[in-house]
Amino acid sequence: MTDIQLNPWDPPRHKRDGRPKIIVDDGHDWYPRASKADAPIADTYNLHKWEIRATVEGAAAAPHLLNEFTDTDDRRRRDELCYLLRQAAGGHDARDTGTDIHGLLEAYNRHQWPGSHWDTRPAKPDHDHPHVQAWADVVDRYTIGVHWTERFIVNDTYRVGGTPDLVCSLTHPISGDRVTVIGDYKTGANVGPWNGLSWCMQLAAYAHGTHYDPATGTRIPIDPPVSHEVAVVFHMPADDPGRCDLYEIDLRPAAELYDLRQQVIGARKRAEQLHTLITAPVNNVETWADVEQAVRDERRAWIRNKVRNYLATVGKHRVVEVWPAGVPFSADDLTDDDQIDAISDALDGLLVTPHPRSSSPGDEPADMQDVAFLKQRLDGLPDGPKARLADIYKQAAAAGAPISVSADPTVRKVAIGNALIDAATAGLIDDDEWLDAALTQVGADSVSDLTERTAAALSDLARLFADGQVTANYSTGTLTLNLN
Repeated sequence: MTDIQLNPWDPPRHKRDGRPKIIVDDGHDWYPRASKADAPIADTYNLHKWEIRATVEGAAAAPHLLNEFTDTDDRRRRDELCYLLRQAAGGHDARDTGTDIHGLLEAYNRHQWPGSHWDTRPAKPDHDHPHVQAWADVVDRYTIGVHWTERFIVNDTYRVGGTPDLVCSLTHPISGDRVTVIGDYKTGANVGPWNGLSWCMQLAAYAHGTHYDPATGTRIPIDPPVSHEVAVVFHMPADDPGRCDLYEIDLRPAAELYDLRQQVIGARKRAEQLHTLITAPVNNVETWADVEQAVRDERRAWIRNKVRNYLATVGKHRVVEVWPAGVPFSADDLTDDDQIDAISDALDGLLVTPHPRSSSPGDEPADMQDVAFLKQRLDGLPDGPKARLADIYKQAAAAGAPISVSADPTVRKVAIGNALIDAATAGLIDDDEWLDAALTQVGADSVSDLTERTAAALSDLARLFADGQVTANYSTGTLTLNLN
C-alpha cells in the first residue's frame, strides 16, 4: 500500500473554491487564496473571452457534454460541464502540464535539499527532463540554495493565505548580492504587463506573512527572513522545455494595491445600499382604493426626502421662493400626484433658474452636487481647521460680504469654500496674518474678494505649502510668502 502523507502545513480548504480555513480571534474565517488576491481589481476581459471560445470549441468536440448541459437545470452542474467542455477543447492542458512541472521540480528540490520539504521521504527526480535540466542550470548559475518549499503562509494584514513554491537564496544577476526571497514557478506561455499586478500581490502576501500551524492557529515567523521589497519568479513555459527566465518582482506597491482591493470590495458591498425601492409591493389590500393610497404614501415619502435634501443644500428661503402656489407645505396634506409633480418640478428648477441676486461672473447658481460635496468636506474637517473656517466665515458675513453657501449657493462661493478647506488643512491660514499673506500672494484683498480663478490659485498655493515649496519671510516687517 502506498504511504500517503498529509501536508502538516496545509489548513482545511473550502470544498468549492479552495479557500483556506484560518483560525482568528473570534473563531475562524475563510481567507481568499493569495494567488487570487488581485481578482477584485484585475482586468479579466481577455480571460473571459478565452473561456467563451474554449467552451464553444469544447461543445463542438464533445456534443454529449453539450446535450447534458441542455438537459439539466442545476446551475452547479452546468458550471462543472462548462469546465469539462473547456477540457475537451484542450483549454486546461497547459494548466495540467504546469502542475506536472511543479511536481518534477519539487522532486528535484527534495532530493537536492533534504529536509526542505514537509515530505521527508526519498525523492527520485527525473534529471533528464528538460524542465528539470533548465532548473538545475539556473541553480548552478546563480548559486541558488533552497531553504524550504511548499509551506503554507497566512497574511492577517491582507487577510489572504497560500503556499509559495519555495524560499531560496541566490546571487542577484545584476547586483551580485546574495538575497533571500520568496520564489515562485510560473509555467504559462506568456509573460507581460498583465502579470505584474497578480504576481506583486501574491508574492507580497507571502513575503509579509507568517507560517501557520493549522492545528492551533499559531503564527510562526518565516525563517530565514525574506526580502519585503523583491521576490523572484522563475518562468518555465510548459510549451518551451529547457527555458527558465528570472523575473524580479517589485513588492513595494503591494500595500497600495491591497488598499485599492479593499476599497473595491467595500464599494461592491455598498452597492445594495445605492438604490431604494419606491414602489414596494403592497400586501393585504382588498380594494383598488387601498392600492392607490399605498402608492400615494410611497410618493409622499419620496417627495418628503427630496424636499429635505433641497432644504439642506440651498436653504429654506430658496425652497419657499419656488414653492408652487396653492400646494400645501406638509406632505401629509398633499392630495394628488399633480401636487407632488409640481413640487418636484419646482425644486428641479433651482438647478437651472438663476437667482435674482446672481449677476456677476461666478455668481451663477452652483450645482447641488458640488454644494453637497463642499458640505461633506466641511463636516469631515478636524476640529481645529473647522473652527478656523467658522471664524473666517463669520468675519466675511460681518463685513457684509458673506461667502457661505447656505443662503445663496453660487459657483464662486463653492470655489472659495473648497480653497479655504485646502488652505486650512495645509495649515496655511492658521491666523489672520497668514491669511492676509496668502490672499496677497494670489492677488485678492479679502476672502470675499476671491474669484474662481484666485480661489483655484489659493488651492494650488496650499498644496505647494503642504509640500514644503512655500517659505515665509518677515524681512520687511510684514509676513510674505515666497515660492521656493
